[in-house]
Amino acid sequence: MAAYIAHPFPVPENSAFSVLNIPFGVISTENDESHRPGVAIGDHVLDLRKLVDLGHLPADDSAAATYKTALAEFRKDVQALIRDGNSPLYYHDSQTAFVFPRTDSAVSWFSSHGEVPSNFFHIPLAYNGRASSVLVRDAPVVRPWGTSTPEGPKLLPPQKLDIEVEVGIFISNPVENGQVISASQSRDHIFRLVLLSDWSARDIQFFEMTPLSPFKGKAFATSISPCIVTLDALEEAGAVVPIGTGTLPGGKWTSEPFYSYSQDISVGTTTNLTRDNGRYKMLFGQSDLKHLHWSPF
Repeated sequence: MAAYIAHPFPVPENSAFSVLNIPFGVISTENDESHRPGVAIGDHVLDLRKLVDLGHLPADDSAAATYKTALAEFRKDVQALIRDGNSPLYYHDSQTAFVFPRTDSAVSWFSSHGEVPSNFFHIPLAYNGRASSVLVRDAPVVRPWGTSTPEGPKLLPPQKLDIEVEVGIFISNPVENGQVISASQSRDHIFRLVLLSDWSARDIQFFEMTPLSPFKGKAFATSISPCIVTLDALEEAGAVVPIGTGTLPGGKWTSEPFYSYSQDISVGTTTNLTRDNGRYKMLFGQSDLKHLHWSPF
């Protein structure tokens, strides 16, 4: 039986899952494999569906004027539940129904160097992936089979496999067909952000991409972090910053009003290659989202 958690909710020092973050995700447990919304706090997760069903959190906020406001209010409700020592979260008889150790639960933008096409400076470029091949971090990635040799139709697993470190943006709030959304409205539609690793089978990709762009070479796996972080949390941490000074044309410094937005996101990223159960670790690179030519907005 899990130990009772008393107020204040225990959060290890330097934990990424403090009450100021409240990253949302989808959880399941050994006793309940259904997928349901949850939030990470310290070394635990809270089952939001159970908290809503039991009346400990509002199902929605009808007083909220906008979708964005409703999301912000719900986050504040979760924070209040955690901070209040008299909240139902700390009831002895029901706490284990909606609090679980994280160990018991399963929970992009082009920025690389190389030859840059001229349109990159004037429009944010992107290509489609495939939702069915999105994996939660640490899930195994299987090399796809594909044709990659121009000399003959040989079906082989790729010999040139790479990974790209990115940030994924979950877009929410319905947009009617034909409706136009400018960058100035982006805050109303960005739901959450995640770390994202895009896997690429380069030899397959290069052979298949002309004239219709990548298919199997790019759409076989995308890994994301199990918790998704809100813009509110990033803003409170000082990560939402004004646009800095640019030395290149276009991009987030564009003079085109449709793509213009005054804010940027500054989050440091570190990339390591780890092998042999962590005994070998090599630093690949460090950067910051604020160095992107186009901001997430």
